[in-house]
Amino acid sequence: MTETENEPPAWYDKHFQHQSDVLEMALRFVWACQRQIHRFADGFGARPTIFWDFNKGIVAPADKARIYDLYRVDGYLVAVLGHQALRWIDKAEKVTGRDLGTRRLRPGIRKHVNTLRDVYQHWVDHLDSFRLNTAKTQAGKRFLKENPNLVWPGDGWKLSPTEGPYLDNLKLNDLFADLRVAEDLLLDAQRDAFTSVGLTMPDGDCQPLAEWHYFPGAVPVDDKKDDPSV
Repeated sequence: MTETENEPPAWYDKHFQHQSDVLEMALRFVWACQRQIHRFADGFGARPTIFWDFNKGIVAPADKARIYDLYRVDGYLVAVLGHQALRWIDKAEKVTGRDLGTRRLRPGIRKHVNTLRDVYQHWVDHLDSFRLNTAKTQAGKRFLKENPNLVWPGDGWKLSPTEGPYLDNLKLNDLFADLRVAEDLLLDAQRDAFTSVGLTMPDGDCQPLAEWHYFPGAVPVDDKKDDPSV
């Protein structure tokens, strides 16, 4: 047996494996956040009219309540996945030494994502302070400071025919566009990493997910009884 045959394959290199793992995780959360933006916008746009009036003994039916609660959770998850995506891109930049998109983020995007993630992931800790209008702590304070036009998380959720979906003051098509830039850079870095160990990554039929666009019939419900307790 020759000395070459005793050597491990090139892809077994620890540096390559570390790069590969980090790039995979960054792409995973970039793609997941892009998909989640679509899920939120689709659910928000297609939600049915819901009405209740406890004084008249009218309670919202469970089937419609479930639809509302599902699109609300889809909204929470946009912020959670966006936060994860940005953190993994940061880590990928450190590991590869390459610009993978963080320098190209729009002003304020990271701050908005981080605050919304902190509020929505820990909504159980913030609900009472908003419902009872008592002193806010941590992310609750930051939310009010960064969203002075809103009094409640969820007040700014909307679909614009020209600008697409908003999660409070975070324009989701801006976040999506920044992630698209990162996606291409991450894929280039991933291809180069595989090439460095003699492997080729085929694209198959992978196509970038398009930005969400307003569709006919996607009319936000103007319902004063829509519960603000997101």
